[in-house]
Amino acid sequence: MTDHRSPRHRTALAAIAGLALLNPLLIGGSADAKPPKKVDSKVTFTGVDASNVDHVKISGKVKSANKACKKGRTVKLRQLDQSRSAGKDKTNAKGKWTVVFDGNKINPGKFKATVTQKTIRKNGKRIICKSATVTKSITG
Repeated sequence: MTDHRSPRHRTALAAIAGLALLNPLLIGGSADAKPPKKVDSKVTFTGVDASNVDHVKISGKVKSANKACKKGRTVKLRQLDQSRSAGKDKTNAKGKWTVVFDGNKINPGKFKATVTQKTIRKNGKRIICKSATVTKSITG
């Protein structure tokens, strides 16, 4: 059977086929890339300061066996009884977080803190810091 495509068209097809074979290398992996390492996380409440009702502070900590999974994590705080967001914060290098909100708008009750999943690339390897959630009843 005769190929009726132009030489230019055949060259383009050959280039596309070659790129398809190299695709894992082009996206930063290798042909035998290992799956990312998954690391557990834990989020905790460490304190509540309701001495000023206009600026209620709830604080906590993100814990993980991998130090890189503590820093720069987003923690979202939600008041469950009112189904309202109280706010969010990013953890510091030690995993500490604090959310400040107006206690006139958000009542005491059951609160849920969630640390979101984060993917880290370190030394050519991917680490997935898993999400975690904790709830706590806070009275006024």
